[in-house]
Amino acid sequence: MPPQPILPNPIAKMTPLTAALSVCAVGLLLCFVFWRAAELEDLKSREAAARYVERRIDDYVSTLYSVRALANLTGGLTRDALAKFIQSTELKRRLPGMEGIGFARATPSSDLATAAAVIQASYALDRKVWPASSQPMRFPIVMLEPIDERQQRALGYDMLTEPIRRTAMLSAWQTDTAVATDAVVLAQDVHATQESGFLIYLPVFSSMEHNHEIEGFVYAPFRTGKMLDALLKDTTGVQLVAAYSGTIEPSQKIYGVGRSERDTRSQTIAVAGQTWHLIFARKAGQPNSWWTLARLTALMTLVGALGAAMAIRDRNDRLNALEELAQARIQHAEEKDVILHEMNHRLKNVIARTLSMARLTARAHTDKDAFMSDFSGRMEAMGRAQDALTRSEWSVVPLRVVIEEELAMFSGAHHDSMLIDGPEITLDERQVQAIGLVVHELATNASKYGAFAHDGRLSITWRIVDDSAAGRRLCLSWLESGLPSAPVIETEGFGSQLMKLMVAGQLRGKIDRRVTLDGVAIEIEFPVKVV
Repeated sequence: MPPQPILPNPIAKMTPLTAALSVCAVGLLLCFVFWRAAELEDLKSREAAARYVERRIDDYVSTLYSVRALANLTGGLTRDALAKFIQSTELKRRLPGMEGIGFARATPSSDLATAAAVIQASYALDRKVWPASSQPMRFPIVMLEPIDERQQRALGYDMLTEPIRRTAMLSAWQTDTAVATDAVVLAQDVHATQESGFLIYLPVFSSMEHNHEIEGFVYAPFRTGKMLDALLKDTTGVQLVAAYSGTIEPSQKIYGVGRSERDTRSQTIAVAGQTWHLIFARKAGQPNSWWTLARLTALMTLVGALGAAMAIRDRNDRLNALEELAQARIQHAEEKDVILHEMNHRLKNVIARTLSMARLTARAHTDKDAFMSDFSGRMEAMGRAQDALTRSEWSVVPLRVVIEEELAMFSGAHHDSMLIDGPEITLDERQVQAIGLVVHELATNASKYGAFAHDGRLSITWRIVDDSAAGRRLCLSWLESGLPSAPVIETEGFGSQLMKLMVAGQLRGKIDRRVTLDGVAIEIEFPVKVV
């Protein structure tokens, strides 16, 4: 009894696939766990950074409350008292980003001279209140410490004239609390770099009760970027890439480092009555350890799944080997038959062309040497056409290539006196053989009687003519000029007959030859397909 083929067990065949799916399931679960751990670690870092910024800004606000208390206790704020307070509290070191502390004095529009006198007395500056305003109450800056040349630019500036500042000032006045502005350009930076900044206002009343008459505002100007960079320079894991006041819109952006805000997370903090949105991203070069574990687990899962897939593929390859081999043999046999048939067909064509060429050439010659010379030249022309077709894998050959290869054997030192020009166009196998022989005959005549023999000029040009009735046709012009005398065209010779046969029979076109004053002009026209 012949041996029976061993059929594959479908259950056993599925075992590697099941193992691969199990590995993937466990790996995905671990990756999810590590991913959540990484998210929690990032959240912790972001929250820690945001809360730190919030606490430090509360310190800035507390400083303003201390200055207001100083003004209430001393019966009015003076420059000397403000300068000593800032010096004693080491403002620049303890509160980075705060440009100083100032006082905007409540001044009726009818008494602006008083504000100018305070500036003159405090800083020896002749500074008027600016800019012009129709408001009945003005709030010019009369003190700003620590003072320097840059800070002096702000003295006399009526902050109530600017809408963003006015909104914060009125809110602080009504609530008797510190209120921050949205993004503004600081008055001391109006003529300089104009970095984004903000201010915090705290009203000062004539009595500790805020319903009494207002005396002005103590305020602090901040350069946002300088402050946030200083506060967050030592944070680990995350980097602040942007900050927005109120809503996350381009117009509300108060800070940005130019880094993409993709793959970021936001944290919300309270800043003196305002809501800030801090946009954080992971610091470059500081990978989260949980992310590292997640990537490593994903890689191990991928390796395990690939191993299972390879086992399945190996099993299937062994089971299907005989069938694939049989299919390959059938396919190779069919391809071999096609190739042999194609070779037989092309060989018959070559033999037929060669015999026809030999018969036609023999009719025109009684001398063996002359026959061999002409026959060899024409066979070489056919050979060059075959070479061009072989290089193109028997598809199409550019017309320019066919012409240049045929003329290469005849032109020699006449290369500079030739012009070959025309659009890019390709010929099929039949057209390549015909054009090659026609150009060979024309070049042979030129070397015996025409431009090549008498140092004349040769111009070969072609163009495409789109005829609605006859379709697209190629018009090729062969023009020889500069001959000492007009040549005599032999219309009954074998060369002429061969060209007519090639153009009319192979190309289904027409050829016209005419004598010019100093040469000969040949026009060949036949249909082509332009791709």
